[in-house]
Amino acid sequence: MSKYSERDIAIEAIKIVEEFGELNMTELIKVLIERMKPDGHDMEIIKNRNDTYFSQKVRNLKSHHNKEFFNNVSYSDVDGVTKYRSLEFEKQSRTLSKKEITKVLDDKRHRTKNFMLEK
Repeated sequence: MSKYSERDIAIEAIKIVEEFGELNMTELIKVLIERMKPDGHDMEIIKNRNDTYFSQKVRNLKSHHNKEFFNNVSYSDVDGVTKYRSLEFEKQSRTLSKKEITKVLDDKRHRTKNFMLEK
């Protein structure tokens, strides 16, 4: 039986995107796995696929256009890569240069990494 619902994953994904500022799908799945520690059925590989049931639920946030998730996160093309961005960071990035955006993202990632290490 699955431990996490799509809603559970959406709530945690919103927090993660807000912490990091922006992430692509692969990065989001990786961080969600680190934080939520899915096991059992969630980590089984789906027959004829390369995804686990958990990673497929994460991908379903976009394909099902999960309202809870997309009320808090935008999905857009950033330098040729499609990324999830927190709405706060999306708004902030409109007034920043590329160099400033990179610095803000690096600071967010550094803060998040240090927080996780201290935990």
